Amino acid sequence: MAAAAAAAGHVTCLIDTDPQATAAAWGDWRGKADPEVITTPPLPVSARPSRKLLSLVRRSR
Repeated sequence: MAAAAAAAGHVTCLIDTDPQATAAAWGDWRGKADPEVITTPPLPVSARPSRKLLSLVRRSR
């Protein structure tokens, strides 16, 4: 989806938190083509946004 959005002219970035780094491997295979793929370890549960915060963000759109 990120590649299709980039092809349609949208600014995109793909963040790979999967320990297998599948998206990162895909990004390496694509070379310099958009979207940029960033690899990061998954956040611990305590660092993730709360459901209440997420619902506020969704309502503000």
